[in-house]
Amino acid sequence: MGIVIVTDARWDAVGELVSGYGLLPHDARILATALKYNCDKLATLDEDFKNVDLIEIMP
Repeated sequence: MGIVIVTDARWDAVGELVSGYGLLPHDARILATALKYNCDKLATLDEDFKNVDLIEIMP
């Protein structure tokens, strides 16, 4: 069916993104999980990601 269920990133990685990029914990968890699975793009309309330079943010 093409659906993959992934586990969340480790909370220490989430904490680093919260402090390093000023993200809210839920946003940082999404980003940390994307990075954990080597995603190179993240689609979002959330302006909180505007300063993130670790991954390409796709509006």
